[in-house]
Amino acid sequence: MSLTRRAFVVGAAAAVAATGGSLDRIDSDPARARTPRPRSARSLQALLNRAGDTAVVHGHFVLDRTVTIPNRLTSLELAADATIEVRGDRPALTRKGEIHVRDSTSPIDAGSSQLVAPAADLSIGDHVLISGHDTIPGSVDKYGYIRRIVDVSSGVAELDSPLPRPISRAPRYGVVRFAPTIHLYGRGKVVNGTPEASTTTLIDLVAVESPVITGIEVANNGGPGITLSHCLGGDVDAWIHDLLDDGERHFGYGVNVAGASRYVRVRGNIARVRHAVTTSPGPPIAGFGYVGEPEDCVFEPRARDCTNKAIDTHRAGWGTKIIPHVRGGYGGVQIRSDNTSVVGGSIVDTGGPAIAVERVVAVAPVIEGVAISGVTGGGNAILALSPATIRNTDIRDCSGVAIVLDSGSAVYGGSVDLGNPTAVEFRGERNTVEGIILGETVTTPYRQTGRARENTFSASPRSALNLPGPVCTELPEISGLPQVGATLTASTGSWSLNALDFEWSWKRDGIRVQSVDVASPTKYRVTTADIGTRISVTVTAKRAGHRLGRAASLPTRKVRTAGRLHPRERPRVTGSTKPGAYLYVSKGEWVPYPDSIDVEWRRDSEPIPGANERSYQLQTSDRFAVISVRVTAHREGFEDGTLIVTGALVSGLEGPLGQV
Repeated sequence: MSLTRRAFVVGAAAAVAATGGSLDRIDSDPARARTPRPRSARSLQALLNRAGDTAVVHGHFVLDRTVTIPNRLTSLELAADATIEVRGDRPALTRKGEIHVRDSTSPIDAGSSQLVAPAADLSIGDHVLISGHDTIPGSVDKYGYIRRIVDVSSGVAELDSPLPRPISRAPRYGVVRFAPTIHLYGRGKVVNGTPEASTTTLIDLVAVESPVITGIEVANNGGPGITLSHCLGGDVDAWIHDLLDDGERHFGYGVNVAGASRYVRVRGNIARVRHAVTTSPGPPIAGFGYVGEPEDCVFEPRARDCTNKAIDTHRAGWGTKIIPHVRGGYGGVQIRSDNTSVVGGSIVDTGGPAIAVERVVAVAPVIEGVAISGVTGGGNAILALSPATIRNTDIRDCSGVAIVLDSGSAVYGGSVDLGNPTAVEFRGERNTVEGIILGETVTTPYRQTGRARENTFSASPRSALNLPGPVCTELPEISGLPQVGATLTASTGSWSLNALDFEWSWKRDGIRVQSVDVASPTKYRVTTADIGTRISVTVTAKRAGHRLGRAASLPTRKVRTAGRLHPRERPRVTGSTKPGAYLYVSKGEWVPYPDSIDVEWRRDSEPIPGANERSYQLQTSDRFAVISVRVTAHREGFEDGTLIVTGALVSGLEGPLGQV
């Protein structure tokens, strides 16, 4: 039974008193989480054990042992100030269901959905793991599949879907008791404080139904970031980065989908790891050993700068769908599993090959609609060492031969331009290339090497189109004060492609400004014409073989003047009040120094026509009037400074006016 919030707080307080922890490290109120001293694994475990179905973690925990997420907890939030730091070679967090061997069974053919089992042994709705001694080629690991029982009749259980492969050697089954769903989310971190000492995953979920991990940061480990083994469903959308990879002891996979997991989806941002996503057989199960082949999973991470292939299916895997969003790093997608599809997405600026189909693949993959550009180091865009079907894949700026085919592959449509002058290389036999579009830079449509024979090639007469343009991932920004006389500077923003050229277009209230220094297009000097308007900049990103990408900055606040001129010393009026005599006004001293001074003489506060010089000769009409003068100082980019200097009554009698 779930506890109320009050019951949880009271119970947690008792647990904390027993463990030496502090309740202020787990609560919905961040203001209570101010104690800087890290808490222990024992404290965190006690708190989670006392929680109801939800909990929020604040603060820093240092773990010397793995913390188990209790089954009654369905929602665990790591707040922005939360850091769970494990030390040593162990997971930080885990949740596990149970898998128990039940009995042997009759061999099952590929495509069969029937399991022979004692009628009383299984019920509709049960989940079973089916395996045997049928091993993955080149491995001691065994195939294994999780299925749900949809009907039981006369000792035969009907499965929810057929098996993709036969289980014929010592077949057996076990019952799977999934741990309940957990939603682990937030803006907190899970890290390893001693990554060199670790080879184990940070978050370990085994036989969990539809786990969801979103938003959190997972980093600094010597093994995988997140591992889902024998899970049914699941969604990972986290920020995973900086996992060790030496290819010997440390294999820092971002997400490891393992065992007989089905329907797992992996998204998120994953950077500087060995593989952003990989598949593998699951951890050992008593009575089964290392078994399992992930099925029907979808991998679409935004992978950056991976130290090996960004996505690697390893050998275990069936029906995997990959939507690559790969940028930088050693390579793109490596296919070693069967019945794989790589659909859409892009692979940009990686080492080669961008997509590799390895010789161990027995069921041909489909590669369709992928945009590949900027393959470096002499690598290929597609290297098919075993049969593959490739459709409408566009390749630009590949340093090696764009497409290399061993035997039995088919290429339909697509295009090749820029980069290596050779589009296709046939190394084996019975390959077909039809309707491929070749750009002007391709001088050798195809070549044949080694044992190549019985290959066919035809090109389309159409011209190669540009690939999609770069996508802005962080808007351009304008720095500087939006005031007259100041200089504004624009950044490029961040983009989905590298090796870009940029153009900047400055705008005033959305209308392009023509008077921009072409020698310094990132800079704009604010003028008086901009006062009261908002300045923005549109950045155009260019790359050969790609359409243009554009992004606009946020507009500045309204442009204002640089300030108002003010007098350090007021202007003075001197002269005589006798008609026919002259009055004189000084400039005064202004800050900052003005570009010009305007003068306007006034009679009884009304302007005197034509009286705009610094001297004024009194007229007969001025007798018995009050003469004053308005002095206005001007400077570009500043508000005018204005003073009215009052004179005196003109009486017609000769005498000094004096200083005003």
